[in-house]
Amino acid sequence: MMAVAPLLAWLAAATPAPAASAPPPNVVLIIADDLGLGEVSSYGSRIVSTPNIDALARDGVRLSRFYVAEPICSPSRAALLTGRNPLRYKLGGAIGPGGRSGLPASEKTLADVLGKRGYATGLVGKWHLGITPEFFPTRHGFQEFYGLLYGHGQSPIELYHNEQKIETPARGPEAEAFISGLTQRYTREAVRFMEASRARPFLLVLAEAACHSPAVVSREFRGRSGRSPHDDSIVELDWSVGEVSAALARLGLEKRTIVIFVSDNGSPDGDGNGSMRGGKWTILEGGIRVPFIVRWTGTLPAGRVENRPASAYDLLPTLVSWTGAERPGYTLEGRDVSEMLAGRAAPPIEEFLWAKRAFISGRWKLAILKGTPALYDLEADPGEKNDVIAQQPEIAARLQATMAAKEAALRADGRPPVRPQRRPRPR
Repeated sequence: MMAVAPLLAWLAAATPAPAASAPPPNVVLIIADDLGLGEVSSYGSRIVSTPNIDALARDGVRLSRFYVAEPICSPSRAALLTGRNPLRYKLGGAIGPGGRSGLPASEKTLADVLGKRGYATGLVGKWHLGITPEFFPTRHGFQEFYGLLYGHGQSPIELYHNEQKIETPARGPEAEAFISGLTQRYTREAVRFMEASRARPFLLVLAEAACHSPAVVSREFRGRSGRSPHDDSIVELDWSVGEVSAALARLGLEKRTIVIFVSDNGSPDGDGNGSMRGGKWTILEGGIRVPFIVRWTGTLPAGRVENRPASAYDLLPTLVSWTGAERPGYTLEGRDVSEMLAGRAAPPIEEFLWAKRAFISGRWKLAILKGTPALYDLEADPGEKNDVIAQQPEIAARLQATMAAKEAALRADGRPPVRPQRRPRPR
């Protein structure tokens, strides 16, 4: 008779080991700055060609109705990272030099959530959510940071690595040369981060300098659009997206990486928003409806166009679903739209709020323009050319009442600001 210990050893050797579970997917979030729907050729732009951004759409899912939380940088980016309405933490205008507000430590970002899941987390580019140490990206879950704390059009220009200021170009030609090279710098650093982090799941947020003014255009891309420095910066932005995609392919990470491309708000130039009315700083569609493309090769269907609406708030809960991360333990405005992106059922609620200015419920949008309410049917009139409030007063009244109630609930639930809010002039 075989002894018990050798028998157990023999059984262990003969039994196949359970397959190791697949690691969660990497996440690359590329945020363009002030890029409108009319500036991406897969959205119908005739201004410039964007073949690398279009390739993401060809291989992934493109949303035709994606809304940001605000038509200006800081609160828009806060919502993308937290899934929460900026009303909850009193974040208003763009935070520039001298700003005393920021994203409170109580708010959990994508980097906090995925870092807890074991991800390497890096931010390359513009932060814009606070300039004092308690608000730094490294205090919000990002293990690495390389970039600017606010926009490159504001002075002084200060480049940071983690919490260390590493470069401060002087005004004039030195600052102009620094700005012109930002897309190149950020792209190199983004690729370096992916290469260094490839042995474990990673989150990379690449917050591009393009297409915010002043135009960010390296010598190599000057004149490439045949139009203007601004349009040249779009061409260089598209090149940057191509470099990120090429690096993922070279590292063998295409199928293991969710790539998301989005803009923080619409273009300040009305022509840059295509058929949408308005632009940056406005609550019209041109200010809040932006490009959004997601590619997850082999998981999401290729070449889909999704016409059902989604918003910046949906990003965090959807990525929690895809990565197996733990959802923050408080109320989120966002929904998990993973089933919708896969071409299956959409979440039932399609309501979006912009405090005291706009409320969307299904096909209807109530907008407060210069203190006067207007009502638009976004399915029949996405360009908001026809105000139908006179024909649909009951719908307008219902939306206005719902908007007021939702805003009051958000303000009541919101936390007090960490410091008194100071709103610099929007840039």
